Amino acid sequence: MRICDKTSVSSRLVRLARGTALPCGRAGHRRTAFEDTVVGRRVVISSDGGRIRLRETKRGPKTKKGRRRYTGAWCEPKVLIVYVVDAEGQQESRFAPFIDATLKGPDAVFALLRTYLQRLEITQADHGLFIADGAPWI
Repeated sequence: MRICDKTSVSSRLVRLARGTALPCGRAGHRRTAFEDTVVGRRVVISSDGGRIRLRETKRGPKTKKGRRRYTGAWCEPKVLIVYVVDAEGQQESRFAPFIDATLKGPDAVFALLRTYLQRLEITQADHGLFIADGAPWI
């Protein structure tokens, strides 16, 4: 299955995002450099499912405009976000939130979450708030 070709905008964004991450010890994984700390702060961790379509090229003739036909199967990526809020519950602009997602399933997203929380040293935060919608996989 081919999700995007090399000239598409999506692949250019992926290459750009790969350039901003630092290499990690294991192959295929990236290490993000966190410039700020969560010591003495309120950290919000949220997880939810999204909805995307994965393109798969169809066999057969091209359209009148010369484009390839495709089918788009719906898939649910598992998404997580971690950010810091102040005493009033407003998101702090000094701490850059991070968002990550995977199509591999709930075990993979919780492995990502564990990695991020260890790198942030979440045990030094004042409060940790977990937000979720109660889906069966959470």
